[in-house]
Amino acid sequence: MALQNYDTKYELNQLLSGIKNLEIGDSVTEIEGGAFCGCSSLENLSLGDGITSISGEQFSDCTSLKTVTIGRNVETIGWGPFINCKELTDIYVKGRSSAPSTWDSEWARVVVDDGYGCYDKEINIHWNQ
Repeated sequence: MALQNYDTKYELNQLLSGIKNLEIGDSVTEIEGGAFCGCSSLENLSLGDGITSISGEQFSDCTSLKTVTIGRNVETIGWGPFINCKELTDIYVKGRSSAPSTWDSEWARVVVDDGYGCYDKEINIHWNQ
């Protein structure tokens, strides 16, 4: 099963409007690039073990996002999937003790634009969750 084929990202954002906690089950294997971009109410996100790839800027501008759990079968992560996630504090990674070489070296970089300029936000990575 793939989470894709929405006419616009706006359509998916409307569907998710007001949802604070989202758990994507193990049966979902693909999320279309940028599908969650701008989901401003989302606070906690858990990606199931069916997901194998997270594209760059996948969750950018999810300004309320605080925690993310990454499933154990994610083999690739693009650059900056959490750009401008101002509230992000913790990323939990299931079944791994470190990032594999197939993950972009800056996968956990969170750059925030506060209106006055950009800065890197510190986040906590929790391995083997």
